[in-house]
Amino acid sequence: MLDALAASLKAGDPAKFFGSQQHRKASGRQSGSPEGYTEWLHTAPAGTSVHAGAPPATSKAFSDLVLLASCEMPKNTAIQTAVESMLENLGLNVALGPARCGASRPDLPEHIGGMMHFPEPRATKPGAAVAFEVVEFLERNLFEEELLARKRQLGGRMTYLMLPKNDPKPSGEEDEEEEESKEELSAENTDVLWLPAEFSATRQRMRKHCWYGFGETSSIRSRVRKGSTDSGNLKVAIFDAEFEAAKELRGKAVLPSKLCSLLALTMTMDDDTYWMHDNECPEAVAQLMHKISAYWRTTLLSKSDSELGIGASDREVWGKLLRRCQVNFESSCEFAKIRFNCVPGPPRKKRAGSAAAAAPGKARRV
Repeated sequence: MLDALAASLKAGDPAKFFGSQQHRKASGRQSGSPEGYTEWLHTAPAGTSVHAGAPPATSKAFSDLVLLASCEMPKNTAIQTAVESMLENLGLNVALGPARCGASRPDLPEHIGGMMHFPEPRATKPGAAVAFEVVEFLERNLFEEELLARKRQLGGRMTYLMLPKNDPKPSGEEDEEEEESKEELSAENTDVLWLPAEFSATRQRMRKHCWYGFGETSSIRSRVRKGSTDSGNLKVAIFDAEFEAAKELRGKAVLPSKLCSLLALTMTMDDDTYWMHDNECPEAVAQLMHKISAYWRTTLLSKSDSELGIGASDREVWGKLLRRCQVNFESSCEFAKIRFNCVPGPPRKKRAGSAAAAAPGKARRV
């Protein structure tokens, strides 16, 4: 059934993805209890219309969906992580459109426990559902399949970013011929940066909070989405708050978490740099960029690979990524001098005079 569904998606037929983290609130198929729906989730074959298992009150709303997967996960699991995990386990590589988790709440929370209808007091195993429209079925080449296989071998502990080895052209400079003849991803043209698995969920949360005000009041959400000078002011404050929160992270293995948070923040700030010149606080922008780059240079990247949870071969890729951000940031603010030097320089060599002074029994140069 999955092969047939994948072929249907690849052919461009209208199809939807329906995933259930734990179990959706439901009155059950027959008995009025959630157990009937729960049993259906565990036994229905992939590709079955959700209409067949949905309770009467919601069957019409979900009649255009098909079941691909269901799984039980702790309520503190990030939704992004849960969905990616299910898709990878199914072997499906698809581009997903906007999520749906209920008519009255279109936005997804960060964790499963924050989903609409969670928890349901009447259910022995409460849960929620989320639906995504499949926009496109994506082909993976051998290079991408090998990366995915390695990710699976690592047991879900790591994820990865793929970055072009050559610096991309500034926006607007690519012509149509270049866009049509883009190279297939390979080890020759693509750098791979391996990161702790939590990065995926952290990056998703950071984007939603900083660009759309997710988790803020309705007034803040409205203001931050306008794209005005007031939005620029708010984004400076939100980015600064996220930076301070990253610094305050505590725990046994806190450095990898700080690394993920700061990278997610840096990439989110770099997604669109209009906020750097459309604001009323250029000095605050310059100060923020100075603080973040100094933290990268002196607190994070000065640590060992094992402390950060990265591989030794990733250091060069880190440098490329952060230098690309540096170029964008330093050219995006008209009213303040921006410096964003994140990468530590090579260790300084000791002068001969200092070495002689340190060695016992040797004359000191004057």
